[in-house]
Amino acid sequence: MKKLISTQDVRNLYYSGQKELVVTRDQIITPEARDLAKVLSMKVVYADDILSEVKTDTDLIRNLVSQVLERLGQTDAGQGPRMFNAERDPSGITLVRGDTVKMGKFDSDIPGQNIGLTDLITEKDSSPMAAGIMCWDKASFPWTLNYHEIDIVLDGQLDITIDGRTYSGKRGDVFYIPKGSSITFGTPTFVKFFYVTYPAAWAEQ
Repeated sequence: MKKLISTQDVRNLYYSGQKELVVTRDQIITPEARDLAKVLSMKVVYADDILSEVKTDTDLIRNLVSQVLERLGQTDAGQGPRMFNAERDPSGITLVRGDTVKMGKFDSDIPGQNIGLTDLITEKDSSPMAAGIMCWDKASFPWTLNYHEIDIVLDGQLDITIDGRTYSGKRGDVFYIPKGSSITFGTPTFVKFFYVTYPAAWAEQ
């Protein structure tokens, strides 16, 4: 049974300083009470209308958040197509989903080389180290490292040559290359490896 809101109820709310009269689903406001609320300039609000507005606002916010997340999934802070999906915790912990990584192109002055590179962790993540993935087919190129680097071979064969000596790494093998090394990266077949550099801004060193 629904409860009636009477003129006395309206007076009580008005004298307590209330400017709105909220009518819930289990209440009915009498015509006299409605007229009195109007005379007292009290706004009559129905709970269903409030819930509808809240739902509309919630849906709007959810839609906006969805659009933002979708946009972030397609681009990386205005830097072009996003190359992977990552989850970032406020603590700084970052999880990169490996099966979403797409290979970018390594900009080099070496003609005829098709070298893929994607930075996964950079200084933009507030990390002192950088990490990413490189891959290429049957190619080699000289490189001088002005930073420290660790390479973990994920697939294929990675050859690193220094002073005429060549070291070949296969899947699961780990290289450490000290800062200042002048080497040749190469593979006779195919290679894909994960790298970690220190400091993070390796390209600027």
